[in-house]
Amino acid sequence: MSHSHSPESRRNPVETLRALAGLNPPCLTLPRGDVHWMRLELPGVPRRFIASSLGLRLRQIIGDTPCGFAWTLRGSTAELWYWHENEDGPLAHYLRERNEDLSLWPEPLLRPPLADGLHLIQCRQGFETVHVQRQDTQRTRWFSALPSPEAWAAFVRDAGQDPAQHPLPEALVLPLQSRPPRGWSHSTRLIRPIPQALVA
Repeated sequence: MSHSHSPESRRNPVETLRALAGLNPPCLTLPRGDVHWMRLELPGVPRRFIASSLGLRLRQIIGDTPCGFAWTLRGSTAELWYWHENEDGPLAHYLRERNEDLSLWPEPLLRPPLADGLHLIQCRQGFETVHVQRQDTQRTRWFSALPSPEAWAAFVRDAGQDPAQHPLPEALVLPLQSRPPRGWSHSTRLIRPIPQALVA
């Protein structure tokens, strides 16, 4: 199901009831190494059909592997993070064992906003390189270990910058917030539906 997080005036009734009752679910962070980033153009798609359209596009791109995804819309462009969801995998077993309502969010969405430029970030597991322009992510790559100067230089070139002007920096260690920025929604098969009693 999709969980939308938007300004109070546009919050859907279920989320409003959750907030008023103090029932916003705790956040479970998906490690950067388990999620993948992309942008997709969705011209002319009504907002209420965005999630289903993204699900269809993902199946066309990566096949029928079940996946969850978090997305936001910027004009007709959707920015999304997706992850594979195996109902017999460790994440699904963990959620069943917890037997409580949890909200799944990719690690990068829980960081403070990044300034424009090239960044090297230490993740909970591994490292991430990020290129931000006009406050939008342009490209990102995850490394299981600290990238070599050569790997960093390749990333800088991919961003259209001169490696000589951007040597390998010290990795940033950023705190994780409890919620993603406003405007992000997510869709997952692993979270059970909201009990009807909450929306009656």
